[in-house]
Amino acid sequence: MGNSASPTQLARGVRIMINTAEEAVNTAERFLAKYHSFRILKRVVRQGEIWVTEFDVAVLGIRIVRVTLDAQTGNVAEYGEVE
Repeated sequence: MGNSASPTQLARGVRIMINTAEEAVNTAERFLAKYHSFRILKRVVRQGEIWVTEFDVAVLGIRIVRVTLDAQTGNVAEYGEVE
């Protein structure tokens, strides 16, 4: 299931609430697909109104990136490599 907003709805700024871990992972993966062709989910957790997802994006070795999402709007709040 998950969010069923079309790209047009997303472009118009329709707010998409993220209620489940599955929706958070799907949203983060759509965002990461712009930058990384390889993604393995390592962690997803809700911390209040923020979903924190972490993915390994390295084909060889390990490179963990974190995507945090606002649960109310569905927007990416932060994105970066985990040190």
